[in-house]
Amino acid sequence: MTVNERKKCLEAQRKRAAELKRKQQQKRIILVSVIVLFLISVTVFLFFILKPSASPDDILADSSVLQQSTPTPAPTNVPFYISRANITSSSSAFEDFLPVYHDVKTDTRMLAITVDDCFQKANLLEIINIARQYNVKLTLFPIGNQVSDPKLQEALNLAFSYGFQIENHTMNHSQVYTLSNEDLYHAILDQQKIVSDALNIDYQMHFVRLPGGNGEEDPRVHFYMNLLGYKGIADWYYSGSDASIYYIKKRMEPGSIYLFHTQDEDVQKLKEFIPYALQQGYKLVTLNELLGLQENTAYPKDSVPVPEFVPYIYDEYVVMKNGDRSYCVRLLQQRLLELGYLPASTKLDGIFGEQTAQALKNFQSVHGLSIIGTGNLETQSILFSEQAVPNTLQ
Repeated sequence: MTVNERKKCLEAQRKRAAELKRKQQQKRIILVSVIVLFLISVTVFLFFILKPSASPDDILADSSVLQQSTPTPAPTNVPFYISRANITSSSSAFEDFLPVYHDVKTDTRMLAITVDDCFQKANLLEIINIARQYNVKLTLFPIGNQVSDPKLQEALNLAFSYGFQIENHTMNHSQVYTLSNEDLYHAILDQQKIVSDALNIDYQMHFVRLPGGNGEEDPRVHFYMNLLGYKGIADWYYSGSDASIYYIKKRMEPGSIYLFHTQDEDVQKLKEFIPYALQQGYKLVTLNELLGLQENTAYPKDSVPVPEFVPYIYDEYVVMKNGDRSYCVRLLQQRLLELGYLPASTKLDGIFGEQTAQALKNFQSVHGLSIIGTGNLETQSILFSEQAVPNTLQ
């Protein structure tokens, strides 16, 4: 075979090899495509086969949700239903509700002991020393208007030096749903400021504990907590103040948040409960540690600018019912009072009780609405409008 013939033969072999490789690649692509299409088909088939069919009740439930979620135009003559402000400007996009903590789901044997109010200074010092004796850390929730007392300031500084966590229990222990926007803002801010002054730092807290746990569903609370840099509302799993030591021990579970106060009885309970919990293998930690958060930040005094007050204004109706406690209820009561459906002597307390329910039923009867005694969307759209008819029977 000549050299030229050999070259032609090699060139033909290379071409055949390249063609074979191209065909093999095509086959692989086709095979992969077929497998992908098959898997997609199977997935779609299983989805429709296994998806439960909707019952008539489900369809009705879904349609009612859609109906309720349909935005109702706000009446122009009611200023508190115009727009919702976020941290920097007015917008309806603010929906940042913070978590409410009662406990933590964990298998690790740890729990947090929290102490509220803190105005019995001698007892607070004793509680701090008990915890220090057993090398455990507590979380304190002092009321702001008590912190000006030099003895309480001394106790808080001692607790802070031991690594205790200090949090916010409002300035005056007021029910937050009775407060105006500005008063609510200052109820949180002023407590933090007075604690910071006592510690001689700018102390960024993580939690607010609302008096009695009331107001946790008030969107204004979450709005101002977001504005001021908080991470959540601290509720509790079990109140040691309201139970015997027997039940305090019996209810002990991993991840629990316990509530105590500085009453004499609580001091005695903690003397027994703290060593008992340790004997049972529990670690007693701060709320931050229980929730896996960093410690509260301490900045140099007067180095952190304070966010300016921003009015919170509702831009949508909030459905209200018997038992609710919120500022929305207070506004509802105010409007019913203006129209004469509540007696002039009514206290605007923000608590939706039987009197408010009956006033709504009377209003609904006069306006040809379903007499249900709740503040649903249809009722409020008329109540807060120029079409609302005053009550002439009183």
